Amino acid sequence: MKNVLLVAFLFVFIVSLKAQTATVVTDNAKLRGTASESGKKITTLEIGAAVEIVKQSGAWCLVQAREYVGWIESNSVRIIGSSSADTISVEPPVAPAARVTRPEPKPIIVSTPPASAPSTGSRTYFRGSRGGCYYINSKGNKTYVDRGLCS
Repeated sequence: MKNVLLVAFLFVFIVSLKAQTATVVTDNAKLRGTASESGKKITTLEIGAAVEIVKQSGAWCLVQAREYVGWIESNSVRIIGSSSADTISVEPPVAPAARVTRPEPKPIIVSTPPASAPSTGSRTYFRGSRGGCYYINSKGNKTYVDRGLCS
């Protein structure tokens, strides 16, 4: 039990060291629920309001104000102890990870149903990237069938 309390205390202590105290430098700065201009406005903060910066993500900072926790634009706050011209530096945007594209499935044209059943025409069957066999139905959706039809 003592070890659990010690770990909890150390965690709180380390987290409190990481947070930085800052001051709001923009009048009526909006505190939002998400790091986005379209995020829901929680409240507005007046110039000089003290906040704790918990995390920075791009041009936004997650802050804890007196009664609220939310996201504020990083140019709206200044770390206490820095010069008046310094606001929080904005990290350059990170390029999104390369999108993995799967190759287009190759169509396999076979007549269906088998010769022993009544003929209703032919369909274009596709083999998916994981080996499944399907055709596109009249509604434009995939209809999976037995893999043997794509052989």
